[in-house]
Amino acid sequence: MYGLGNWIATVLLAAIALLGLVLWSRAGDDAMALFGGGLLFFGILMVFRLITNAFGHEEKLS
Repeated sequence: MYGLGNWIATVLLAAIALLGLVLWSRAGDDAMALFGGGLLFFGILMVFRLITNAFGHEEKLS
């Protein structure tokens, strides 16, 4: 079950990052550009965290 939750979270975070990229690219003002950039970087960092947790979890089990 641990693997399925990571896949679902990864898909949702990738969608959030993509939304941030779209908001950043079509921003009409600086506040929306900052918000979109924040969403993009948050999504990317969290996906990398899920990847490192998944590999760290396997190493701890074996």
